[in-house]
Amino acid sequence: MDGWQRRGATAIVAALSVIVLASSYVGLYSVVAATGLFDATVLNLGLAAVPDLLMVSATVYVMSLRRPVTTAITTVQPPVVVADHHPEQPVGDQVGDSAGDLAERVHAETGTTKSVEAVAEVLRLADGGASQRAIAQAVGVDRSLVRRWTQAAKDMQDDQRRPALVAVSE
Repeated sequence: MDGWQRRGATAIVAALSVIVLASSYVGLYSVVAATGLFDATVLNLGLAAVPDLLMVSATVYVMSLRRPVTTAITTVQPPVVVADHHPEQPVGDQVGDSAGDLAERVHAETGTTKSVEAVAEVLRLADGGASQRAIAQAVGVDRSLVRRWTQAAKDMQDDQRRPALVAVSE
């Protein structure tokens, strides 16, 4: 969830939190005042605030434990020509072309409206071992797209590895 949805949800949770904390404080204060635990009003006000302050500080601490979202910064580098080029090998075979070709094939097969570059970035990050959630956040796409694109790429690579059936006649 990004953008206005996250901001809206955060605003709603913040408003509800303020209401709950205020009602909790008023309830605790009335209990402390009714019991006459302390004769001083200031002590009663402080005692009623202790549980709420503990809850707020624990919440802030737990939220600080979250890992920060990191975004991948990518640079487009020209493909490197293979040094030991053979005459039978097509001239376009360069290191890095196969990944771009795979991204283009996945893009075409899945019919996505996202760019080929986004597909290529997803496949690159997945190949590097990143989680689907991290990839989705880094590239700015939904996790279901990450899953669909990586599965399509895996299926295409598996198809290339399978030996072709050859008819044998005697």
